[in-house]
Amino acid sequence: MNEDEIGNAKEAWITIGEDGSSRGFGKKPSLKEMQEYVGGYIEYAPVKEGATLPIPREDGKCSLAKIIDVVANEEGLLLGLKENSIVSPRCECPIVGNVIVHVVMTDDDVVMDITDFFAEELGLSTKSMGFLVHGIHHFVEVSL
Repeated sequence: MNEDEIGNAKEAWITIGEDGSSRGFGKKPSLKEMQEYVGGYIEYAPVKEGATLPIPREDGKCSLAKIIDVVANEEGLLLGLKENSIVSPRCECPIVGNVIVHVVMTDDDVVMDITDFFAEELGLSTKSMGFLVHGIHHFVEVSL
């Protein structure tokens, strides 16, 4: 996706560790930064059509941002890295290890309650998801 296609949308590059930890980059990371984060040579993984990633908002809800790219360790499976359970279901192949996700957010993104999102995502009741609400902003921290 080039700058013209993005228009007034907001882009973010987000690291998501195999342990679920995350942080946002202020701009697209360099090749060296990508390689350092994923722990080796990089490859762009095929993303499922329409895949989204929840981006927490200050009001306790989340926006479902469109995933544009996923950058992973090219040899992650051979190295026996742990599955990235947040990103893997959103891709056409298993994703392991630390990854970098490029997302685009627009004013048209679906907005929903974070607890409801994770209840749907994990197939659990909203009540059983209550424990996630306290630490949810650790899931993805992006300041735009």
